[in-house]
Amino acid sequence: MKWYHFSLMSAVGWGLFYPLAGILLKKYSIPFLLFTLHLSSVLFFGILYFENFKGEFSKASLFVGQDAIIFCILIFLTLSVNYVGYQGIAMKNATLAALLEVSYPLFSGLFAFLILKEAHMNLWSLLGSLFILGGVSLVVFSS
Repeated sequence: MKWYHFSLMSAVGWGLFYPLAGILLKKYSIPFLLFTLHLSSVLFFGILYFENFKGEFSKASLFVGQDAIIFCILIFLTLSVNYVGYQGIAMKNATLAALLEVSYPLFSGLFAFLILKEAHMNLWSLLGSLFILGGVSLVVFSS
């Protein structure tokens, strides 16, 4: 399989995830839903990890310096981005929340350029970015 197969599978999965989360958010609180989903992830990936990647555990305990800072930022982002994403769904609906979140590639490109000094843009990716920005603008201004 190619990289874009996995990316498209992820997009389809998130496309199903949002409406289903919207159903549960009408009955349960955001913290409860996040807790149960993350606990399930910890259990699943914990079993997978300890069955297949036991040697990496010693590496993880060596997060020092810049790695420790990046790891802490990733923890913060995991918690906060999940929370605000669910809040958007709860306050409006899964469709509009997902249509705005689809703008994340713009931010990925911006941060990759600022942090990693990488610019993987060509005419087609720039055009795609403009379409994303235009679509997000339409959703925001029409709401």
